[in-house]
Amino acid sequence: MELLTLSSALDPREHSGFKNLKNISELCQWMVRTRKSEYYPLIYRVVKLVLTLPISTATTEQTFSAMNVIKTDLCNKMEDEFLSDAMMLFIERDIAATISKGSRQNGSVTSGKGLALRAGHRGPNPEPVGYRRTARAAPAARAGRRVPAGGLTGNDRFGGLPRALNSRLKTDNYGEVNWKLFAITAWSLWNNRNNVRHGGQCKGHEVIAKEAVEYWKEVQTANQPQEKSPTPDEHPWTPPKQGWYKVNTDEAIFEDIRCYGIGVVIRNERGQLMGAMSKKVKLPLGVLEIEAKAVEEGILLAWDLGLKEIIVETNAQQVAYSLRNHCWPPSSIRKIIEGILLGLRCFNAWEESHTRRKGNCAAHIMARQAKFSNECNIWVEETPPMIADQVQYDVSHCMLSSN
Repeated sequence: MELLTLSSALDPREHSGFKNLKNISELCQWMVRTRKSEYYPLIYRVVKLVLTLPISTATTEQTFSAMNVIKTDLCNKMEDEFLSDAMMLFIERDIAATISKGSRQNGSVTSGKGLALRAGHRGPNPEPVGYRRTARAAPAARAGRRVPAGGLTGNDRFGGLPRALNSRLKTDNYGEVNWKLFAITAWSLWNNRNNVRHGGQCKGHEVIAKEAVEYWKEVQTANQPQEKSPTPDEHPWTPPKQGWYKVNTDEAIFEDIRCYGIGVVIRNERGQLMGAMSKKVKLPLGVLEIEAKAVEEGILLAWDLGLKEIIVETNAQQVAYSLRNHCWPPSSIRKIIEGILLGLRCFNAWEESHTRRKGNCAAHIMARQAKFSNECNIWVEETPPMIADQVQYDVSHCMLSSN
């Protein structure tokens, strides 16, 4: 029905750009540009599937093709782990050809060209990667078997990764595989490969293995039930030092309407309000992610106000410690933290601070106020009515504390 409606609506006299389309890719771009994708979502989905189908199946077909090249009649007894290593080097031969050029270790060729040839790329009689014939392995070689010489060799960037994680992937004495860690490791390899292909720096196998284990521990910690710790003593809001401005940020969750609120309050050393924000966010984010986004919005508002020395204060402990480089940021907010640190370089000076909810009440009120607005509301050098009492209370408490 949508196809008939779309065909009747596409009159070449009214849509001059439609008759100039040459392929499906241009049709997809044209539907987005003219907002036809909103009126005909099913047709737009079919077009996207047609465009992405070759890409989604190419890797699988490439893997089976590599298996036919590597696992020949002469090499049909190799173990699954060794086959996986050899296939990885064959599939990623463009990367393998650029590592450890001309290096040798223990008499075995470890250059990228040698690794690619052993994996079956442009060379007769392919010999599996990481295996070499030695005097100690001569009896086994005469018997038609190949013996590993200490795992993948060479000082390349990928070679030692499977062996480095081998002990961690075994969860018990029976040798069962830790599939969660395996999946995280595979994702880390894929992410590193994409980073290299787009001109980024390649990580060493030790770094990839360490990050994979940290991801796995993070997943284990998140899935374990946490005991509620006693609430520590609350600390009220404190003013920044002379000439600085404090940026308080917080979030609020609205489960009934499935969205979040971000609140930002910026004050000087006398408690005077320089700027405030109340913004509704409809993205499907977690609590920690929306806390990080709130900090990002606060920094952008401070920069728009022309402030140069700021203190970023939040009640999200993990976000504060990540900005302070006291801990490795969780994977869900790592990219957000990197963007925040990049934006903070524009300021003359900045600090971060962690506070409790009582010291962040004004920002929390602004975050809750976002539920009743449909857009982003900003106040400049004007106190919003909903936090007027809270700002006055904070200033009074600071005056009493100083006396």
